[in-house]
Amino acid sequence: MLIDVLHVSPGGYAALFGCTGGGIVAGAFLNGRLARQGVPPRTVLLAAILLALLVTGTLAGLTLAGAFSLPLAMPLLVLATACFGLAAPSAAHGALEPLPELAGAAGGLLTSLQMLMGALASTLVAVLFPRFGPLAMSGIMTAAALAALLVYLPRSSQQAPFSLAVAEPD
Repeated sequence: MLIDVLHVSPGGYAALFGCTGGGIVAGAFLNGRLARQGVPPRTVLLAAILLALLVTGTLAGLTLAGAFSLPLAMPLLVLATACFGLAAPSAAHGALEPLPELAGAAGGLLTSLQMLMGALASTLVAVLFPRFGPLAMSGIMTAAALAALLVYLPRSSQQAPFSLAVAEPD
């Protein structure tokens, strides 16, 4: 996207890639600070999901408006990766909390699922790009943020939003 659509040089791409990586680190750092302040993981997760939806939706809107440019897109891409960095520790905590005896296997499964979803999303962007251009990327990003919200909301209405409900026999 950056090289072919926005004509960033390979060296510039490396620097911008570093910025998005820095966004992940900044988000994870903020997550740690919020955890030390006693902010519940589910609150952090919801905030990260909502911010990601706002950021990616804005990116998609700019794309639809024909305003997809490096100065507008890059801050949004960095902020989107920061949302991932902010959400990931809280999501992992919530997913692993009910299964402490299986934390190793569950953590491996969680990481595998993240990689699988990333591979599927990038494949979908590659397939849709010839027809939709930059909207393929921003649209998939927005759809992923919306999917995260839709997965989160039903869980948030339960008393323990991350636990697996297991019925006890009578």
